[in-house]
Amino acid sequence: MHLRLPLLGILTILGAIYLIYWSLSVSISNFIFRNFSAVDDLRLIGKRRKGGKFQGVAVVSGGSISGLLAARILSDHFKKVVIVEAEEWLTTEQGLWDGIRCSPKKRYKVFQYTFMHCYQAFLGHALRYMFPDFQEELEKVGGKYVLSPNTCFQVISAYTNLTSEKRMATGPFNAQFSGIPLTHEWRTETPDIIFSTRPVLESTIRRVLLNSFSNVEYLPGSVYSLVRAAKSGPIEGVLVRKLDGKKVTLSAEFVVDCTGSAYSGLRWLQELGLRTERGQALDEVKETYNHNVLYSFCEADVPKHILKDLRPSGAYAGKVEDHAKGIAGFHYWLPDASRERQLFGIVRQENNILHMAYGAWGLSKPPKTLADLRDNISGLSLNEPVPEWAYDILDTLEKENVPVKFETVRMPPGVYIRYTGIKDLPANFVAIGDSVHKANAVRGQGCTKACIDAVTLNTLLCRTSGQTLPTGFSRRFFALQDKRTGAIWSAGKTEDYAWDTTIPCKGEDLAVGSFARTYMKYVGQLIVSDPEVTNIFMNVVHFFAPGLVLFSPRILRKVLRLWIADRWGKFRL
Repeated sequence: MHLRLPLLGILTILGAIYLIYWSLSVSISNFIFRNFSAVDDLRLIGKRRKGGKFQGVAVVSGGSISGLLAARILSDHFKKVVIVEAEEWLTTEQGLWDGIRCSPKKRYKVFQYTFMHCYQAFLGHALRYMFPDFQEELEKVGGKYVLSPNTCFQVISAYTNLTSEKRMATGPFNAQFSGIPLTHEWRTETPDIIFSTRPVLESTIRRVLLNSFSNVEYLPGSVYSLVRAAKSGPIEGVLVRKLDGKKVTLSAEFVVDCTGSAYSGLRWLQELGLRTERGQALDEVKETYNHNVLYSFCEADVPKHILKDLRPSGAYAGKVEDHAKGIAGFHYWLPDASRERQLFGIVRQENNILHMAYGAWGLSKPPKTLADLRDNISGLSLNEPVPEWAYDILDTLEKENVPVKFETVRMPPGVYIRYTGIKDLPANFVAIGDSVHKANAVRGQGCTKACIDAVTLNTLLCRTSGQTLPTGFSRRFFALQDKRTGAIWSAGKTEDYAWDTTIPCKGEDLAVGSFARTYMKYVGQLIVSDPEVTNIFMNVVHFFAPGLVLFSPRILRKVLRLWIADRWGKFRL
């Protein structure tokens, strides 16, 4: 007997299967983005929570970028926000405007404050939500909020064996890997990207925050301890040491640790007698490894009259007559660990400031002059050599006797404080930015990480109602924070483990992450040839999509095809 289904029945079954597949795909995608990305939460910035503002004081310890962004978020949810900051001069006229770059006073507590910085597009996008007039204020001091028609962005890697004679085009956002341009889709949809030195960016955020939100104020001093009446209760206040040495107690309904690599929050909780979930000392929640990265940084303020001598395809990409408009550029040569350990970068910041950096995993002698820099980049082992226009920049700077300042820095070890492993966490205590984890700074993700943490804090506060934080608020925050920015640590550590000079975390060896490194090698080949993968990858780079999307079935299939082709020749899949 033959079973015959009418055509309508077959179509109905196929339609049902498709609807189920589509529904599952949408549900999974929504789940991933809701938990592992902060993009959809940007729309909540500035929204009022049910129950109105908390009537108490929110205290932010540390007034750098993470502290400023945290204060901005808290200003929507608390009647008063106090930033406790040790450097009082930051709120003076000198500290709030671009004079901060020329000030003899430096941010002695902020690592790499004057060094080369780059920022992902998520940061620029989020700052628009937080401060509607931010672009205007940044441009007052020469910073640039660059849109796709005027951005030149180049990342060059040795991940692929493909070669090309093409060089970076002028105009829109351009990324290249081993000299091969990325595909058209990303270049036409580039979100906002900030080009600015760290001092100018930070002072602009501080200025706009203090001018726009009257419930935010500064208290010169340092938080040195927490006040907690009961072992399982909330924080009731903080102990502050003022600049004159006097100690005061400040009532606090909410406390945010933004002290960066001081990791003060962990010390405060230790003083309260807290232990891990296993009853161990809190030292056990601190993971650390040493990537042994040393790099040399140089800065040059390029006079306008010599801009015409720099090739338009280089760091000052664009038409020569457009140079005065401050067209910005970012160029980065990344090494393949199997053949090279050194990297080189060029960034044009506000006005005509040019930053260059050269570093390496296990580097012993960083360049200290332009001649040293030229020798080092000429020896880079890449599939395509550093182009001539990069050497032309060095030649022009030397020929015109442009003052170039060199500094050298050894990156501090990577650290992650696993707050989710602490028992009896106070519901009204959180930590954001480098206070939680500090990854390898060569990837330039620190400011964006702090921003994502602040947006995440806003999301959880918006979900609360009434005048009391729910029990477990802190734990929920740290769990969600780990999902959204923990990958910065884990992915960076995985990449750093590719070099034999890296000292791994306790209990690990350098083989950890070998599968992920192999997988990303093939993704690197796809991003220079496959428009779909390129677009997904660059959205991950700029934090508009979580890294999990790189393991979607479509990309997995393409990676598998490349892996099989490597071993058994061409294969259709």
